Amino acid sequence: MIDDTNADRLSDVIRFATGANTGNAFGNTDDNFLFRGFSAQVVTDGIASNALNPTLRQRDSVNLERVEVLRGPASALYGQGAPGGVINLVRKRPFDTAAARFNTSVSSLIRLRQEADINLPLSKAGEINARFVGAVECSDSFTLREFTGALPENRVVLAPSLSFSPTPRTDVVIRAEYVRDASFFDRGIPIAEDGSFLTDIDLTFADTSVGATIMQSILANAEVTHSLSDAVSLRMVGGVDYKDFEGTQSESSFLSPIDVPASITALFGFSDPIVADNSILRTLISRSFENVNINLQVDANLSFSTGPLDHQALISEEYAHANENDVLFSSDFLTDIDVTSITTPNLPGPLSENDLALVSDNETTTEAIGLIAFDKVSWGDRLHVLLGGRPVPLGSLRHRRRLIEGRGGVE
Repeated sequence: MIDDTNADRLSDVIRFATGANTGNAFGNTDDNFLFRGFSAQVVTDGIASNALNPTLRQRDSVNLERVEVLRGPASALYGQGAPGGVINLVRKRPFDTAAARFNTSVSSLIRLRQEADINLPLSKAGEINARFVGAVECSDSFTLREFTGALPENRVVLAPSLSFSPTPRTDVVIRAEYVRDASFFDRGIPIAEDGSFLTDIDLTFADTSVGATIMQSILANAEVTHSLSDAVSLRMVGGVDYKDFEGTQSESSFLSPIDVPASITALFGFSDPIVADNSILRTLISRSFENVNINLQVDANLSFSTGPLDHQALISEEYAHANENDVLFSSDFLTDIDVTSITTPNLPGPLSENDLALVSDNETTTEAIGLIAFDKVSWGDRLHVLLGGRPVPLGSLRHRRRLIEGRGGVE
């Protein structure tokens, strides 16, 4: 289905999943999926890539072999508090046949995307194989192309991998993935209660003069699978996930067309009520986010019989260590934007970093240990019972937070 729909993003794939919806995408810079009203956790090759902040990036589909979706409370066995569901991304891996695939996409919105998928056997017997998957995308937006100096969105994906078999019963796969994404922060345009647009869809309320937000991520891991016998196999996966998100963006918060009480506007620092019929709140935000996540998972798969019952058991132990630094600067709210203007809205003068003040400075470190146990019991070909459990993860949390209240610099 990924090939048939020519999906470029994970969000393009999940929209075809039953009961799935897209949540707050953080100005079109994030992946956030909802199943049955609950947030879904996204894992890669069965391992949560980030225990603290699982997304803050739009995942590309060029390196995906398939996408697995598990809905409902059973997903809590795999995720860390994800009752809505778990989305497992199974990435491409090398194989023992030479193959190459190239794809180019061009659209009327000045969009150019080129993809490459090359697989090379490095030994005659097929014990060593290499694969390289990559994509480069440059695109404009119909909401930004009218602005002089607006930068196009740029995305680069590089994903090399290597597999080899040191013994007939042992397979090793080493993967790396680098993603760089530059885009403008844009929350869209407001709509009326009847669903009609309050302004022209070609408009943007973002201040493109402040530049783009840059996201970079590096994911590297190694997977070792060893079969002790036909009934017992072991799998160990360890990896590091590094993510950096930095940039200054103009955020627009739309208000419903009602008179906002003074008690509410006071929360935003205004002394008088705001008549929100033709205005929105806009603020300049600068954010620096860095996250490093280390994961280790060991699985044991067992197949055995007890009388007429056949068992397929899984015992999995996982360890996660994550460290996150998040620094946020913000300006005061600006309200003189007319959302009903047919032409370019009357934006306030350009903002600069001199208008910013430190709002928060957070550092969080977590360590967690989890255990999963499954047993699929089969009686013949028609009766199957699945038993499973996950104890409450053991771990620790260390959090340092410095909050600057107002402009007085209270620490």
